Amino acid sequence: VFFVMRKVLFFFSSSSVWAFQQEVRRRPSLSSSSLPVERTFATLMAAQLALYTGVGAVIPSLPLYATDIGLSSAVSGTVIAAPAVALLASARAAGGWADVSRKRSMLAGTAAVVASDVGTAASVDVASLLAARLSLGVARAVAEAGERGMVADLANLAPDLRARALAAQQAVAAAGLAMGAPVGGFVVEHYGPRASFLCVSAAATVTFLLYTLLPETVAKEASSSSPVGGGGGVVV
Repeated sequence: VFFVMRKVLFFFSSSSVWAFQQEVRRRPSLSSSSLPVERTFATLMAAQLALYTGVGAVIPSLPLYATDIGLSSAVSGTVIAAPAVALLASARAAGGWADVSRKRSMLAGTAAVVASDVGTAASVDVASLLAARLSLGVARAVAEAGERGMVADLANLAPDLRARALAAQQAVAAAGLAMGAPVGGFVVEHYGPRASFLCVSAAATVTFLLYTLLPETVAKEASSSSPVGGGGGVVV
C-alpha cells in the first residue's frame, strides 16, 4: 500500500513541477536568460522533496520521544511548540538575511537543521531537548526565508506563472510529508523514536548538497542595499 501511495504522490508532485517546466521551455526569453530557470527550479524542488520527506518521518515520533525520556504531557506540548515560537521570534531577521543572499541563507539554515535534529536525537533531558528544538525553529526560519525567496525570484521572471510555481512547491512539500510519515513509523517501530530525527538530519544533508548546486538569485545591487528586516517562513 505504501509503495502505491508513494508512486501516486510522487506522480502528482512531479507533474506540478513538470507543468511549470513546460511553460518555461515555451518561452525563449526564459530559456535564453542568464539564470538557468528550468534547472534551478528542478534542483530546488528535488531538494525540497528530500527535506520534507525527512520532516514527515518525525511526525509519528514526537509524542513517543517525549514519553521515552519521561516528559509530562504539558512539557511535551511545550517542546513541540518550541520550534514555532523560535521561528516567530526570528522570522523578521531571517527575512532580511535572505534578502541579502538566498543561497547563503538556505545553506546556513539547512546546516543548522542537521545539527538541531542530531541534537534532538542526542538529548537526555528537558533542557537539552528544548535547546535543540528552539535552534531548529531559528534554522527553519533562515532556510525557509531563502527557499521561498528563491521560488519568488524564479516566478517573477514570468509573473503569470507565479501561482503555478508556488503550487508546485506546495505539491512537493505535501508529497514529502505524506511519504515521510509512513517511513517514520517504520523507523520508530524498528529503531526507536530517536532514530527518526537522524532521518531528518540525513534528508537535510541531501538537501544541503543539492542547495550547493543552485545559483544565487539576488542581484548584487539589491543585496548590497537591502536592510535586515522582513520575511519569514512556516514551521512544518
